[in-house]
Amino acid sequence: LPIKPRFDFSSKKKLYLAIETFDPDIIVSWTSDVSFFLCEIKRNHIAYVNKDFALYKYESCAHLFSLNSQRTEPAVQAGWPRSRISVMPPIILPSKQEPVNRQRFFTPNTSIVAILIGPLPSDEGIENLMRAIARLSGVYFWILGDGNHMKNLEVMAREEGIKPRTRFITWSKDAASVVSASDIVVCPSKKDYVGVQVLEGWAQRKPVIACDSVGPGLLITHNENGLLVPIDDITRFSQAIKQVKEDKVFAKKIGEEGYNNFSQTYSPNITVPQYLNLFSKVISYTKS
Repeated sequence: LPIKPRFDFSSKKKLYLAIETFDPDIIVSWTSDVSFFLCEIKRNHIAYVNKDFALYKYESCAHLFSLNSQRTEPAVQAGWPRSRISVMPPIILPSKQEPVNRQRFFTPNTSIVAILIGPLPSDEGIENLMRAIARLSGVYFWILGDGNHMKNLEVMAREEGIKPRTRFITWSKDAASVVSASDIVVCPSKKDYVGVQVLEGWAQRKPVIACDSVGPGLLITHNENGLLVPIDDITRFSQAIKQVKEDKVFAKKIGEEGYNNFSQTYSPNITVPQYLNLFSKVISYTKS
């Protein structure tokens, strides 16, 4: 349902009817507005916490979770019981799909493709990345995402002189196949606390280059399973892309090592049971 957060009584009625019809044991909401939207639901409700925390939006929830402690701590400070909030790993599905044909995005097979995977950062990290790519010939830039921010990025790409080799790709069900068709996964955000895009790249065995923000910095060992570049260092980012572009053996090595790390720690057979355990824990609240 295309739910609007305020006064969307029609969608609210449809959603509540769907919940009553499906009769789930657990309801998981992924935005604060939808969590508040479900405040009258008398069921086991788990809500994802992201960015700013407002306690009143979650008062009907049985449990909260987020992908990092930086997001859960404000909830605890606001009075939410620490025993009813969890830090959970992201669920990333490794794809077995074939890569899409680059011709679909008017990209030569002989070029190097650096891809940025959404959700897109709102900081100036993308602008720095575009400036880094502008220094390199033969590198195409794919931006995989959606939202109004894409229009601003088109203007930015034009200003940096890379619009002819930048492709704006709307997120779709075959997103993993799009990533598979790229050569390098780039993560330019300066405020990435989780590193989901790093894991997306690892799942596809791609070499990953990321700014040394909190999330990627905890995941990547420089020169072993990826490359870390100092925040705001355009020259180092450009040099890192150039290194991966020119050294195919090194690129494959860090891509494979990243995949090994993903398989050992973040593959679905490891992360999904953690969510099932969380669901069982929440269901037990109503039985105790």
